Amino acid sequence: MQVAHNVEVGESTFLCSQVGIAGSSKIGGHCILAGQVGVAGHLEIADNCVFGAQSGIPSTVRKAGMYQGSPIIDAMNWRRSVVGFKQLPDLMKKLQELEKKV
Repeated sequence: MQVAHNVEVGESTFLCSQVGIAGSSKIGGHCILAGQVGVAGHLEIADNCVFGAQSGIPSTVRKAGMYQGSPIIDAMNWRRSVVGFKQLPDLMKKLQELEKKV
């Protein structure tokens, strides 16, 4: 874990392994930053936020919730996107075939 200068971490917040927090950031209370989460400097994170593993937090988070990805998005949207990423090559091929027909 790497916590830079002037960082504030709220009460009952968990910072898991390999979390990095850049300088002058403020992490709210009752948050969870899972393994390998990175936090940019000079930002604020609301109370009651959960960030999944390997998430990248580039800017202030004002709303409590579950986030994932880099840059972070709503965790449920991120899960849907991961499913879509796996299907992307086949979808691109189908699109190219349809474009040829038009």
